[in-house]
Amino acid sequence: MALRDLVSRSDELDEAAIEEVVKDFVRYDPEKRQILFVPESGRLSHRQKILVYLTAFRGWRYLLPPEEAPFESSPAEIEAETHIVGGSLRPTLRTMMEEGWLTNNEGRYSIPAYNIPRVKEYLDPLPF
Repeated sequence: MALRDLVSRSDELDEAAIEEVVKDFVRYDPEKRQILFVPESGRLSHRQKILVYLTAFRGWRYLLPPEEAPFESSPAEIEAETHIVGGSLRPTLRTMMEEGWLTNNEGRYSIPAYNIPRVKEYLDPLPF
């Protein structure tokens, strides 16, 4: 194997990793700019649902023009999309940030690209 065999575009790796995490749980509505949870997402815990949502949120950069693609999400936006009430959501976000799952930029949360494989690992295997 040569180093040339290890060359890949990081955005291709990122997109594939995002798809691998979210494909069973969400669909995108680019017109309404919504991430829609499918029935299979009902088996996700609050933590898992937050991780899936924030991973899916990173996917907007592949579906929208770059200048329109959001990268971070506020607790109010996460609450509206996941239907996890703020009293449960905010402490969970804080804990997940302390554990290194998420980053926080002025009250807006995101999942770093390097954590996407960790999310996939955390979701597998989910009981049916």
